[in-house]
Amino acid sequence: MEPYVKTIKPGNLETSKGGYTSQLYEFLNLSGTSEWFVIRCFEERPNGRIRFAHTAPFFIDIPGKPLRPRKAEINFLIQRMEEQIQRNKGILPEGALGEYRTALQIYKNIAKTARD
Repeated sequence: MEPYVKTIKPGNLETSKGGYTSQLYEFLNLSGTSEWFVIRCFEERPNGRIRFAHTAPFFIDIPGKPLRPRKAEINFLIQRMEEQIQRNKGILPEGALGEYRTALQIYKNIAKTARD
């Protein structure tokens, strides 16, 4: 999933104390739970410097549509479990190897619904 980036030019209404205020309205078309999003503001200053502000992240949880890992992320975990099982055969007791096998199966099940 590519990041969603949009530039909005605010109205910047001057306040009675000489500052500025802006109201922004943006609709996000989300098909599932989001990882996070933020709002960033930039202002070019006369001296060539840039003033910058950044919100804390916002998270959106859509019931019934959980955040799914990317295929590359879950494939990494599958590969790590397979490597650990091979590396530890004959070293770890069967119970410990069983924990790796359980994790491997869980990751393989998650991979079925991973996103690109």
